[in-house]
Amino acid sequence: MGLWNIDAGLINKQYIPNLKLVDGRTINTEVSTLYNDNQGGMWLGTLDRGILYYHPNRFRFQNIGNSLFPTAKDVNISVTCFTTDKKNILVGTKKGLFYYTLADGNLISYSQELSTVHCNVLLKDSQQRIWLGTTGQGLVCIMPNGIIKQNILPGHTIRSAIELSDGTLYLCIDNQGFGRFIPTTEKFEKVAEVPEISSFTVYQLIPYEKRLPSRYRAKRLFIYNYKKGKNTVFSLLPIHVILF
Repeated sequence: MGLWNIDAGLINKQYIPNLKLVDGRTINTEVSTLYNDNQGGMWLGTLDRGILYYHPNRFRFQNIGNSLFPTAKDVNISVTCFTTDKKNILVGTKKGLFYYTLADGNLISYSQELSTVHCNVLLKDSQQRIWLGTTGQGLVCIMPNGIIKQNILPGHTIRSAIELSDGTLYLCIDNQGFGRFIPTTEKFEKVAEVPEISSFTVYQLIPYEKRLPSRYRAKRLFIYNYKKGKNTVFSLLPIHVILF
């Protein structure tokens, strides 16, 4: 429940159990994901309270609740991921992909073909392609011209996706650890240098160039040097990987 605020050095931390809304209400809910847009705003996806939006000039959260999603009233919307598409926000949920228009505050279904997909991760890459990782339906690519390419890595569950500075994509796939994805060939190459987790489920990848404090390296994370193909630490489950 709530949020943790941790500084850039991963040392000082603050737990925020309750979130204050602009209308004065306070809510307590599980935060599933967060996204920082290029306007300084922070978008929080929740388990059962829709979207929370925070801007530092306002100091409180705006709630974009479940009732604003164009779904049946009895459907619980669990928000799992965000990214920016042009000037608006793409919202991934367990009940489909949606489009939030910043100009008028409307939520609409992104497309009929993605209206029921279980979304796990959204990534906008340097080529302006949007990658959507799903549960059981593999990877979806939304091209800059709006064309949707489905059935990439069909049948797989994609938990996390990142792009490194050289343009390489890395994916986490259920029960396959993590590995490189080549967009031009649409092939996934499992990282063979890390046999300890090759059949495990990795839930998150984070690119990081600085050295981590020893207590985090030893207890929390698995660290992989993608340039040298070497790993340095194996962590407790669930597994989160830092690439450097």
